[in-house]
Amino acid sequence: MQQVKKNNATDAIPLSNEEKAIVEAVTYDGIHLDELMNSLEKEQRKMLHQLVIRLEAKGAIVALPGGYFARR
Repeated sequence: MQQVKKNNATDAIPLSNEEKAIVEAVTYDGIHLDELMNSLEKEQRKMLHQLVIRLEAKGAIVALPGGYFARR
């Protein structure tokens, strides 16, 4: 049986350093926005909502019900 490797969004999509930090913190199973915020540095927290929207538009992450986000 062949294993399927999950795509690393940072390999295929050009991302800023701030965006990469968010993608690296987001899991494939999903992470709640509050938990994501707590895992970031102060400067990254200020732009979290903007970065999440940008990453959704780029297809790097997906919004899940209940305020969760997951990697694609």
